[in-house]
Amino acid sequence: KYVDTGLVQIEFRDFPLNKPALDAAKILHCLPGNQYFPFMSMLFQTQNHWAFTADYLVPLRQNAKLAGMSDAQVDSCLNDAAAEKKMAEGI
Repeated sequence: KYVDTGLVQIEFRDFPLNKPALDAAKILHCLPGNQYFPFMSMLFQTQNHWAFTADYLVPLRQNAKLAGMSDAQVDSCLNDAAAEKKMAEGI
């Protein structure tokens, strides 16, 4: 009743605690707005399959491909130093 009436707003902020979480957040922010929440949900639902493995990029890339991203797009997101800086600054 508070969100629907505008009394309270929910704000999601990135707080990556390790490299897999940081890379997942970067990919998440590269997706179009209408895919943000569905992809975030998928990341949380599949977290045990990608977040805690040494080769986390393999399943994370697969998730990104399922969302319609190419390998080149994923690489571009992962190499985006400006996005990483914005997350670190909490912007």
